[in-house]
Amino acid sequence: MKFESNIKLLALEDLEDDLFLVLRNLKRNGLNVEAKRVDNEELFRNELANGKWDIILSDYSLPTFNGLKAFEVFKEYNMDIPFILVSGTIGEDIAVSAMKAGVNDYVMKENLSRLAPAVIRELIEAKNRQKNILLKNEIEQKNEDYKILVENAADVIYTLSQEGIVLSINKVVTKITGWNKEEIIGKKFLDFIHPDSIDYAIEKFNEFLKGNLFDEYQLKFLIKDGGTVIGSIKNTILKSQNGGSILLGFIRDITKQNELQEELAIISKASNQSPVVLIMTDLNLKVVYFNDKLVERSGYSEKELNSFSVKQIISSEIDNEQYNKMWNDVKIYGSWSGEFFNKTKNNQLYWEDVRITPIVDKNNKIFRYLITKINITKRKEIFSELIVARKEAESANKLKSEFLAQMSHEIRTPLNTLLASHQLIVSEIGDDIDKDIMRCVQGAENASARIIKTVDQILNMTDLQSGSYEINKVKTDIYSEILEIILLEKLNSVNLKGIKISLEKTTDDTIIPVDQYSVMQMFDNLIENAIKYTKIGEIKIVCFA
Repeated sequence: MKFESNIKLLALEDLEDDLFLVLRNLKRNGLNVEAKRVDNEELFRNELANGKWDIILSDYSLPTFNGLKAFEVFKEYNMDIPFILVSGTIGEDIAVSAMKAGVNDYVMKENLSRLAPAVIRELIEAKNRQKNILLKNEIEQKNEDYKILVENAADVIYTLSQEGIVLSINKVVTKITGWNKEEIIGKKFLDFIHPDSIDYAIEKFNEFLKGNLFDEYQLKFLIKDGGTVIGSIKNTILKSQNGGSILLGFIRDITKQNELQEELAIISKASNQSPVVLIMTDLNLKVVYFNDKLVERSGYSEKELNSFSVKQIISSEIDNEQYNKMWNDVKIYGSWSGEFFNKTKNNQLYWEDVRITPIVDKNNKIFRYLITKINITKRKEIFSELIVARKEAESANKLKSEFLAQMSHEIRTPLNTLLASHQLIVSEIGDDIDKDIMRCVQGAENASARIIKTVDQILNMTDLQSGSYEINKVKTDIYSEILEIILLEKLNSVNLKGIKISLEKTTDDTIIPVDQYSVMQMFDNLIENAIKYTKIGEIKIVCFA
């Protein structure tokens, strides 16, 4: 047998010629040997500590050392290499003692034919031992790695016996359920299942007993503080050393995932029941979601809408220029809104208010676009009706103004003639006029003045209602330019009722900026009402600051 590399041999030998014969024998048997000779304990220890050797050959009898002592020294260094005694003076009893002590073999110098086979055998055995040690270490390391992997897994990993007893479980179970491993191992798996899931868990375990594999399923587990968690279960079947079956299971806590799914289901339900069309696109403007309202409003099926572009979904009436400008505005201003005329599958026309808003992630980076569409057809119709009603009202108001203006002209003209005639009669007759006739003439003048005043009030009220009345403020003496004039006009009315009226002031500061016409009307109405509702006594007007 040949070895691929040189055999490094440490020889404890005091005679160089004997070592020569040993090496010659090994070489003749196909062994390439690289040897070093030492002949005392100090040198031997030094080589054991510093050298890398494949085998040690030791003479039994040396001047200051011997083979058995050398073997004791050799054992101190814990080297798993062959140690063979090669001597001409060893007896059978010494050889037996050496073998009991752990020496691998002994060869007599007179019979070196046994040496090469012994060396080859021991080297092979040493190599096999080293392989076994490496394999054992590798297995132990893998087992340790597996334990670390299992103990640090995010999911619960467990094994069950055919009786449903928990054989092993990793520590993550404590994080999820609050139970310690020691509280679970040796107990029935069903002891930790919520009553709502017991029947289903038994059904699945019976499938395992039959040797059937099954898909992932969910169970509700009890936690130590009295709550529950939802676990997603995945199992497989292992064979034990005694030929039986062991269930290897994995539990993933999906409680939050289920809660999130329930929330998403609520959001989806709310979205589909919303009166607003909701559309979501990716950054490439590919539609990734739309709610049921789009199907209802457009009349197209979900399958048909999935084949539509964003442009078609937004409006069937939009042209390319409008469409491109719309998305350009979204990029520049961050959003867009507008109104489009749209058409259903059966060609029914309607108006929509459309808005586009970017959706951003936690880093404020856009990853989706949200498009909302509100049907504003009724709003448009109401607005159109309001415009028509406004135009009709404006037209009616214009007609009213024209009528009042015409009425004012037709009434004022004869009244002015009548007043002028009265004044002419009074001036012609002079002081000789009968008092009763004079009173009749004055009554006619007062009646004419009241009619003109009534017309002015109607016209003023119309101007105020239409908002066309223009205020003209000028500095006016309230006392002399308004109150005294009104008082003179009212003297006849006062005298006829048999009451008194007076005007006085306690200040000379009676000039203020006012609209003379409106203030005159205001005081005239107040004094007129005072005269009207005063049966007896006196009306006193005081101007003070």
